Amino acid sequence: MPAPIVLIEYECMRELSHRFQRQADVVLQLDQQLNQLYQQLLRDWQGDSANHFFNEMQTNVFPALGRLKAVLITAQQVTLNVNGLLREAEIEAASLFKQTFDGINLPTIGMYGNPAAKSTEVRNPEYRKVDKPAFAKGSGDSDAIAFDDVNQGLIADCYLMAGLAAIAKTNPDVIRNAIRDNGDGTYTVTFYPEQGFLGFFGKRSKVEVTVTNDFVYAKDGKTPAYAQLSNDSEIWPMLIEKAYAQHKGSFAAIAYGDPGEFMALLTGKDSSQINGSKVDFTQLKQRLDSGDAITAGTYKSLSNPPSDVDARHAYVIQSIDLNKQTVTMYNPWGYEHPTISFDEFKKHYQQVSINEKD
Repeated sequence: MPAPIVLIEYECMRELSHRFQRQADVVLQLDQQLNQLYQQLLRDWQGDSANHFFNEMQTNVFPALGRLKAVLITAQQVTLNVNGLLREAEIEAASLFKQTFDGINLPTIGMYGNPAAKSTEVRNPEYRKVDKPAFAKGSGDSDAIAFDDVNQGLIADCYLMAGLAAIAKTNPDVIRNAIRDNGDGTYTVTFYPEQGFLGFFGKRSKVEVTVTNDFVYAKDGKTPAYAQLSNDSEIWPMLIEKAYAQHKGSFAAIAYGDPGEFMALLTGKDSSQINGSKVDFTQLKQRLDSGDAITAGTYKSLSNPPSDVDARHAYVIQSIDLNKQTVTMYNPWGYEHPTISFDEFKKHYQQVSINEKD
């Protein structure tokens, strides 16, 4: 008897998770409004009827709203986790039919993964040792770790590169603490993946991955095939990308993903998401100014997008100008950094991911 065929629409699953989140927000607002009215009645209403009403609210209504909110939040988390597990299973199954270095040609399956080249083939791949420091402070840098150190290569992992750059911009110590130089040409990188069935309990474990400073090149290539050396010839983005590929099992397994999930993997704290069409830019600027790492991803197809805005691609929100009503973003390719209007952003950007700074 043949195995059953499982068909999953990744975009629909993500939209379903967003609906659960929106419903949870509605229940939370209702709970807050009822609680305000309840507090007013406590001050002004007395007698047996009042006592019966207050008892009913405390023993039944408020607990029921709390349970409903918890169920909706759990449904949102489980939907995202099921989506992620099935996506990973599909990538892993597809990788069995490809060469070790050929994961970049996997089909697009509903996440962000726009490679930084029209041709993504690595011809005659080989490993080469790169004797460069993990971190190096360049002229004009305020820190040895800067967001523009991140330059994506041929693999379709813009989500990973954007997440790295966003954290480098706002909280470089996270990256500094994630990489340990072992002094023998190897480095140990720390991640915080979710643990337990489907990550249901919301806990994260600490995982250490040790990698060498050997990186993939095309045989006749002068630069690395995947994450690139920074302008200051430091290798920290390359180390983290390689460690993540080792953690997942291959470079094929890290093609396409969610920047919010990757930021959480580095910081150990869950990210939150906002629908791009519903962004409040005043609030988003406050989050950015407070040091939160923020990325934005475009839709899988775009109609008449602004210059330098590409489909199914993840960017770092670099700055927000409330007077000019514009958003400036860093492209993890290392070039084509768009500055667009608020209206253009809402039209073309599907999701904003936020990882809160301590």
